[in-house]
Amino acid sequence: ASPITVRAGDDLAGMDLFFQAVPLVSISGEVLNGVSGKPGYRALLSLVARGSDSGLDNMIVSRSSVRDRRAKFKIENVSPGSYFLVASLAGESDPYTSQIPIEVGNWDVEDVRLVVSPGIPLRGRLQAEGYANVKGLEVLLRPRNPQLSPATPRTTAAADGTFLLGDVSD
Repeated sequence: ASPITVRAGDDLAGMDLFFQAVPLVSISGEVLNGVSGKPGYRALLSLVARGSDSGLDNMIVSRSSVRDRRAKFKIENVSPGSYFLVASLAGESDPYTSQIPIEVGNWDVEDVRLVVSPGIPLRGRLQAEGYANVKGLEVLLRPRNPQLSPATPRTTAAADGTFLLGDVSD
């Protein structure tokens, strides 16, 4: 199967399209703040397609926020497939973001528990062949999928090439 583009008013001939009804299910669970251990009230949730042959890989399927004070959530009308469930919470300085893979079949997915915590510091040393001084060069991490990790940790290298990227999350 290949994706096709059909615009308003297009007439496509010589093609048969077959549609199949699929069950729509729900994903439910809770979000916890990994720092305080308290419910992750007001966490932002995204359900992102992954590993799909449909061309929808990395597409955000659902966005919502946790409005229940106990941080319980329910995402409805989800079709079977592979997803990442991504949650973000306001942290002390930057938001905390965590993700877990979710497999959806023909039944509801229940009791999902997502713990959102700050990332870890990542230390390193930058060396560039032919350059004695790398002071001030920018070091940043770009996520493979910006839908899953909207924050891009960045810093600059010291004169000896050392750097520290704070709050690097999965």
